[in-house]
Amino acid sequence: MKETIKFFHNSYDEDLQNYRKEQEIEKECEREREKAQCETNERLQRMAERLQALEQELDINIVDFFKTVEEELWEMINLYKHGRIIDYGDPYMILLTQPINMELLYEVVDDFRDRMADEVVITAEKSMENTPTIEFYKNDIKNYQDCDKFLDKVFEQEGKRPFKISFDFGTVIQRSEPKSQTGNKVSRYSIVDDQSNKIVSYRINRPEVNKTVIHIPSIIMSKQNINDYKKYIRSTIIQMQERTKVDTQEMFVAIISMLICVYRLPYNSAGLCNECLKIHKNRKEIRYVDCDYNYMICFWTALTHLIKPDRKGEFIHPTSRVALAKKELFKYYNVK
Repeated sequence: MKETIKFFHNSYDEDLQNYRKEQEIEKECEREREKAQCETNERLQRMAERLQALEQELDINIVDFFKTVEEELWEMINLYKHGRIIDYGDPYMILLTQPINMELLYEVVDDFRDRMADEVVITAEKSMENTPTIEFYKNDIKNYQDCDKFLDKVFEQEGKRPFKISFDFGTVIQRSEPKSQTGNKVSRYSIVDDQSNKIVSYRINRPEVNKTVIHIPSIIMSKQNINDYKKYIRSTIIQMQERTKVDTQEMFVAIISMLICVYRLPYNSAGLCNECLKIHKNRKEIRYVDCDYNYMICFWTALTHLIKPDRKGEFIHPTSRVALAKKELFKYYNVK
């Protein structure tokens, strides 16, 4: 009878410990999600404050609108312009910190890269030429120079077409948890560290489109724009090396892959409508514009009503509006 009770008691304890462990893992994942959401909310709040200040201006310029994003981009670049990416001497990936077990880390990364192609391109439409969005994946990032080359390749792929860009890194997360007295189940990518007497494990955190909102996007119209975005990505890597901890048990240890999202902006400016929707909505202004077919600049003509509105005693002739619209169009695309 005693043996039966003891067996039941031990089984119950094991189930209880497993349950508590699962609950702790779930709580840690929730904290990770809350932290990422908090960072996103802070960035969106800063953007909202800039937009609110911008919308209170009597005269507005489309270039000023996009400066709200560019200013935040350059704040990040300037914050880390004197910093440097720490080189841990590993030619296989970008290490963010020194991992506990390098051999196990290599095994995890090797298995991931063996299953994935070095580069993958996903389009929203079957035709590469006509698709509005493209996802570029590079699964063998070994240093920050690979990031620069990847950006150059995407820029060359798009040619002279203007586009909006955003990105996300694929990382490796290291988890270190105490070894229980009853013993833990050691998975394939886990080991028991003799020095700390903890179970150390690694897992791949793949880049995702919905996580690109954590990073600042940018509008790319020239080689200079893509070079500036390289500086921002470099600053992001430096920041990630400073902030490796996810929580008390997990931390980012390496960058192994990268995703670049491209949102194409056609020259007829249809793609800009979403960017400027808040301005038009908040000002509650609708303009009916009779556009000549040869011009096809309805958006820019409507925009001139915000830049230089008709006032009492001062009516701008339609041909003058077309000239002003062309001026803003050329100014935005940096056409001399």
